[in-house]
Amino acid sequence: MILVGVTALLAGCGGGTRSSPAVPRETETDATPVAVDSVVAADAEFALRVYDLLAEGEGNFVFSPYGLATALSAVAVGARTTTLAQLQTVLGVDLADGEWHKARSELGLGVESTDGGVDADTALFVREDVNVLASYSELAGRQYGVRPEFFPVGSPSEQAEAISAALEASNVTIDALTVAGSLTEETTAVASSAVDVGAAWLIPFDPARTREAEFATRDEPVQVEMLEGVVPVGFDDAGGYEVLSISAEGDLDFVVLLPAEGRFDEFEDLLDADLLTGAAADLEPEEALVTLPSLSLSAPVANQATFSELGLDELFEPPMSTGGADLTGLAALPVMYLDEVFASAPLDITAAGLGTAGTAADPVAPVAGLAEHAVDRPFVFAVVHQPTGALILLGRVLDPST
Repeated sequence: MILVGVTALLAGCGGGTRSSPAVPRETETDATPVAVDSVVAADAEFALRVYDLLAEGEGNFVFSPYGLATALSAVAVGARTTTLAQLQTVLGVDLADGEWHKARSELGLGVESTDGGVDADTALFVREDVNVLASYSELAGRQYGVRPEFFPVGSPSEQAEAISAALEASNVTIDALTVAGSLTEETTAVASSAVDVGAAWLIPFDPARTREAEFATRDEPVQVEMLEGVVPVGFDDAGGYEVLSISAEGDLDFVVLLPAEGRFDEFEDLLDADLLTGAAADLEPEEALVTLPSLSLSAPVANQATFSELGLDELFEPPMSTGGADLTGLAALPVMYLDEVFASAPLDITAAGLGTAGTAADPVAPVAGLAEHAVDRPFVFAVVHQPTGALILLGRVLDPST
């Protein structure tokens, strides 16, 4: 069953967090399909800008465009003036503010309506002496399912302990030391986004055929654990790169963009939102013998630096006489700003499926004459929600052994 929502984290008092009154999330909106498509397209552009920044580093990575954009949108409900303008620019908002929130709410409802395995949570943590406006709680609760959690006034370690405990209560593991490293005694608010994917392949890989095999990294070949199985796929040889799409429950597709050997850097330089979103269109369905590395990836926990590089700097600056965050639609006094947006978006790829999925069906034995596709060199991947086109996860794998 798919459970995608943007829900607040519940915790008790006595050193932990407390919650503002719950506001039921709306179950339908009057957002048009065109508006929802606009949000999905904006998320793809946002995703590629984040991807480009993360790609400046080394190694594998994964993040959730859907989760991060939803968290920033929930904060934008309370943003005003130039802070709101920066959020709209970074998110690619091309709708009236109210229409954007309705369309994003509708997107979440659309993802939630299918059976499968995506669990998404967004939370906002606010210092307990901050007066959160009822109007913000009503709108954020109705459209995003968010109700602010309050953490105690105290040292960063005390604040981090309360926030981490509340996160853990919703099965989001971000340790207190990591949280504390982003807090100061002046911290008034932090946000978090957690997206967990767990969906069985429609036809699983054969566990008996899992083996050690060669993966050609950009530097030298390495031996890694490779899954193998006969699975239904969509495939296209686009010239210079191949596209391979493997379907999972919950209307999810795991889409692999596989550049020719030795051409990953060239492909990554050409990667844009149009290529990413159009890659899986018009793929030829076939049954194929596929080899794919088993993986376990985690998203960057702290994202403030990335968002600041994208041009979203005011949100993370204390309000001054000129400049700094304007969140006056969220809280009255004391004035507030956001210290960090924490994220959790792990991805495990196993013979059974994505994440902690159980096996949905029996593996299929190979027969003569099957097409063969080996994901045995660096690749870009995305987890896409088929009906809406929403980018749930995006990342790259340069070396599965690391």
